[in-house]
Amino acid sequence: MSADTLPSRAKPEALYETCRLLGDEPVERSELYDQTEFDRRQIAAACDYGKLLGFLEYVDESQQSPRVKLGNLGHALRYADSIEESGVQNAFKRAIETYPPYRNGLLSIAEEEKFEESDGERWITIDDLSDAVSTYFAPPVQNREINLLLRTAEAAGLGTRTVGRRGYPTRLVINSEFDTFASSLVETYELPEPTESIEEPSEHDSDTEEPTVESTEGPAQDEDEESDDEPVTEPSQNETASLLAKLRSENVTLEVAVDISEKTDQEILSIIDEIQHIAD
Repeated sequence: MSADTLPSRAKPEALYETCRLLGDEPVERSELYDQTEFDRRQIAAACDYGKLLGFLEYVDESQQSPRVKLGNLGHALRYADSIEESGVQNAFKRAIETYPPYRNGLLSIAEEEKFEESDGERWITIDDLSDAVSTYFAPPVQNREINLLLRTAEAAGLGTRTVGRRGYPTRLVINSEFDTFASSLVETYELPEPTESIEEPSEHDSDTEEPTVESTEGPAQDEDEESDDEPVTEPSQNETASLLAKLRSENVTLEVAVDISEKTDQEILSIIDEIQHIAD
């Protein structure tokens, strides 16, 4: 993975499972593919993610299937019985602190107090965090990359990543651990000079356009899902009425297929709730 690109499409859970399979002796990455519940793409993404954050090291990186071994932070994950153990959370905190794009983003949020609050909860929106990271990282920043930062912060015990729905954006609902961690960053580090943004081509990229707020009219969509790159044309009122009349007259049953292979339990329940709401 290029230094000009933030990690994306990975999951801390996949990195945790990968570290549990490794030791100090390198093994080919391809040997890990069939040893966990995660597919090959997820394991490969987890390895790239883990390398950038100091959990893993590559050997013979130029090879199509590089050899991989534990890095300094990976040992905490290897010997943990759960990703929620304090040792694992501390390792992810350390990873955020030592990876400049992540550290600068959260440090900027803390210094500018870019928090939103309602009903006794405080959170950081994915858009505010994207702006904060972009200020100190020249290449264009994509939502899917910031979504992984939210997942990483959750793995570090700094809060709960919540997928946007019903008017609320995707966000990190922060806790007292975040306050302690943010205070430490503010006391220890200074933000660098803002970078000059690199203009990206205007051509639409379906991998980079991802929603931050979900509609209440359909199933929840996670930021990991790719979006259509075909423009959506809204039908006219007459066309809509004609289509609905035709469907009802022919007694058509609509079936909804949703890929839940990469969804959390909470996200699956949200999807079911939305489908039931539409069916009622």
